[in-house]
Amino acid sequence: MKKLSVSFLVSMVLLWGTAALAVPYLQLDIVDGVYDPVTETTIATTNPFTLQALIDPLSSQYVEGADYYLSIAVLPSLAETDPAPSLGSFTVDGGTPINVAGDMTWGVPPVMYAAGSDLPGHGVFPTYFTELAFQLDTSSMVAAYDVQTGAAAGPPGHMLYLYEFDIDTNLFDPNIVLHFDLYTFNARDGILFAPFSHDAQSQSAPVPEPGTLLLLGSGLAALGAYSRRRAKR
Repeated sequence: MKKLSVSFLVSMVLLWGTAALAVPYLQLDIVDGVYDPVTETTIATTNPFTLQALIDPLSSQYVEGADYYLSIAVLPSLAETDPAPSLGSFTVDGGTPINVAGDMTWGVPPVMYAAGSDLPGHGVFPTYFTELAFQLDTSSMVAAYDVQTGAAAGPPGHMLYLYEFDIDTNLFDPNIVLHFDLYTFNARDGILFAPFSHDAQSQSAPVPEPGTLLLLGSGLAALGAYSRRRAKR
């Protein structure tokens, strides 16, 4: 019985060590972003910002030459309307501005595959979203790490493919943010599946500090009093 217990403990330690070294197949990170463990999402702290897609070539799900997709979705989740709401715009890599949500699709990605291969909603979809397809630049790599912990992960010398997007947002509503997901499609037993990544999210519009609001209120009050005095004259 004692030997069995020791063996069991050794097995658990080995399993724990393996899990500790594991790296998610797909991850999204943001340069200078902050990871929120509650939503499991990296939040941008600046605008514009650099979004990083990290892909693990040692994953059993990795397929050489596969297409990858970045979905950019509106949060909170919006119901479909006609016309679509006008909420501002954003650019990717300095390209043509994408109107939120006029230039976006309503529903659940992916739009390029048949029903049954949609991504899980996980509290984000359905909403307005758009997709960007890209392929890896295999010359761009970074030492493996887990976005969730920020710690190095995987075996010695483990590297991840890195693909970067420069995102610039111009959203009208401070309650609206852009949510990013990374996924790909692999054929396993004839079934398409789309593994989700650690997510990322744009910075929400800054809320004025109480002192700023007080100063603004005082200024408006003074302007109102001045206007009333002029009216009495």
